[in-house]
Amino acid sequence: MKNEILELTRRLVAIPSVSPSLGENAVIDTLEQELRAAGVEILETPLRELPDGRRNLYARVRGQGSGCVLLSGHIDTVPIDDYARYASHGVSKEVAFDPDALAKILAPTFGEGFLFGRGALDMKGAVATCVTLMKRFAARPEALPGEVLLVAVCDEENASAGILRAGEFLRDYRRQEGVTFRGFINTDYTSPMHTDDPTRFAYLGTIGKLLPAFLVNGRVSHVGEPFYGLPATRLAAELHRRIELEPSLCEQAAGEATPPATALKLEDLKGHYDVQTPRQVHQYYNVFTFERAPSAVIHQMKEVAIAAFVAVIEELQEQRLRHAALTEQAPPPLPWKTRVLTLAELRDTVRRAGHDPDLVLATALAEHDDADERVACREAVRTLWEFLPAADEPGIVVYLAPPYYPGFATSDDTPLARAVHRLIERHRTHLPELVLRRFYPYISDMSYLAFPESLRSSIEDLKANLPGWGERYRLDLDTIADLDMPVVNLGPVGFDAHKDTERVEIEYSFGVLPGLIEELVIDTLRDA
Repeated sequence: MKNEILELTRRLVAIPSVSPSLGENAVIDTLEQELRAAGVEILETPLRELPDGRRNLYARVRGQGSGCVLLSGHIDTVPIDDYARYASHGVSKEVAFDPDALAKILAPTFGEGFLFGRGALDMKGAVATCVTLMKRFAARPEALPGEVLLVAVCDEENASAGILRAGEFLRDYRRQEGVTFRGFINTDYTSPMHTDDPTRFAYLGTIGKLLPAFLVNGRVSHVGEPFYGLPATRLAAELHRRIELEPSLCEQAAGEATPPATALKLEDLKGHYDVQTPRQVHQYYNVFTFERAPSAVIHQMKEVAIAAFVAVIEELQEQRLRHAALTEQAPPPLPWKTRVLTLAELRDTVRRAGHDPDLVLATALAEHDDADERVACREAVRTLWEFLPAADEPGIVVYLAPPYYPGFATSDDTPLARAVHRLIERHRTHLPELVLRRFYPYISDMSYLAFPESLRSSIEDLKANLPGWGERYRLDLDTIADLDMPVVNLGPVGFDAHKDTERVEIEYSFGVLPGLIEELVIDTLRDA
């Protein structure tokens, strides 16, 4: 199978499918042609296309039995602008789609044994593996103890719209066909800890992601009288210092720890030059979770904001006194009070002041309908702040920006998990580097296939603290709860996904991994 998978991966990498774009459909078309030619059944109805015309691919092989295992991968990629740096080699950034040309540039540095190119690792090589396995199953359906359903999705690198639409399809498919979903095998990429690390990972579950955001409101002052104000930038800086890369904020579970929080946006909202300090700063952070509920993250971020606010007031008072001493003045204490509200609390305060916070938010979101979702949320929160009594006083609003990815671990008491444990045990002697972990460490479509307690317990907090929940930002929680299936990630190995040195290791990914996935599919179907 190795050469067949390798050549199909080359063909897929050559197809530009940067998300979101209709190039994604070109990959779907190629996969469909491959599968049809091998006699794999393509499920054409109902086809739930995205509003812009992009689509998923669903294909199946039916064996003997009512159990069904899902094989999945995404066909889109991140942009290729980073490849422009190879202009010194006489190539354009489109070299990202030419593995052979990239090998001439990169193999001298990284060695042989890799396939280079955008999507080679993340994750067209894995999709090629899934398609090749489907063809293999179709050649001998009588040997298959159940059904295998391939779900190739678009938009994973953008907003996961593909898997969310696939959820609707899977919900209806299970009811109409009367099958039992035994588990969802995702084949997204994995990476060792370092280049010489032989470890290969399987993950029974996935990491989650939240985007806690802060609207920091200061008191404006003239630069000649800085202590008459409270700089929003100072509050934001202290908040940033206490959040970014801070290990104490990480979640621990099953001997693992989430990566620390990182800032994805930190901006003052002053759009012009004058000699006054900025009134507002906006910032948001990528926060990973395992099984921690969104409500717990919101509470944690509020506590951090309170501590930052207190520290800034104390430091400003101390600095003001030291500055006053230079001219032998005796200034009064600074008047600032700590004020930190979650969006839910801001809603309640505005409501008590006689205004309808839901209407204010909805109107503001509608006015920014064409903006990036995070910008629209920011503007909605800014608008709501102005309805707050004493809105000119300093304060911080803590809220959640989209998107939200639940994190969870799959129970060991499921056919899929039992099959994963058996797979690792069977290969312990000749493949001891295959290791099981609980949480896939990168953001993944798997988040929308299960309904963990962390999500179940936080629905009201999500609605109250994420602007536009259910309108501007939608998650079909009923469908997610209806599916609620075990998941595993068992994927190719490589390095530098999302970078211009992206590469997939050929021998394991195309030579060893396909056999492991095939074993896992069959063993899961056999487990009643």
